[in-house]
Amino acid sequence: SRVDSWFCGKPVLVAMPDGPEGPESPEGPESAGVAHINQHAKEHFDGVLACTWTENKGRILRSTHNYQPGDVIFTESPLHIVQENEASAAFKRLKRLCKDFEDDFDYEPLWYWCAIQSLTPQQLKDAKVPGCTGATPEVQRNLLLLHHDEVTEASQAAKILAKELAPRADPIIIERLIQIWVLNCFEYSDTPQGYSTYFFSSFMSHSCFPNAVWHYTGADHVLRARREICVGDEVC
Repeated sequence: SRVDSWFCGKPVLVAMPDGPEGPESPEGPESAGVAHINQHAKEHFDGVLACTWTENKGRILRSTHNYQPGDVIFTESPLHIVQENEASAAFKRLKRLCKDFEDDFDYEPLWYWCAIQSLTPQQLKDAKVPGCTGATPEVQRNLLLLHHDEVTEASQAAKILAKELAPRADPIIIERLIQIWVLNCFEYSDTPQGYSTYFFSSFMSHSCFPNAVWHYTGADHVLRARREICVGDEVC
């Protein structure tokens, strides 16, 4: 099987052999968002990697180009950055809710602040306290594609946040965003404390013998080949 991807604006066919990760298909279930991920890769990274779906590992990234050790594969800026904001009335209210309902809030306030700051302007409309800037619908769409377990019921904390801060937001969406930040974020700053998330690089699988390695240039992720990578190889 194969998947159409792009390199320098030209279509590339990437072989997708069945392997230990299980049979592959180009896109998998619609909820996996593989077509959207590959369109993002085409627009932002010339399609240097192609996302495909595997039965056992879910989404993985395969190379559409040959790389030698040390070659830069792509550079990615943060998808979303959230920092504590002591001047925000909404952040102050959130910290108070965490204290008043401490049995319902399992994480530090910043985790919940990240979720609230990932709501769209429409979801933050009629917010009970000012001070939330939120995220664009496109940023939220990409956030919701990051790894997290299926959410069928909102936690009590998510319900409280919806009721007390953002009544137009679905508590299920808040719960999903909480889990996404907990599972996918990176430390961004110490003062004020802040976290960041990245989109495309988040779909790389973990490997105990990686063929690629990333480092920071400022806030950007730079992915480099650690070993020789050939067209069709999984990058991990």
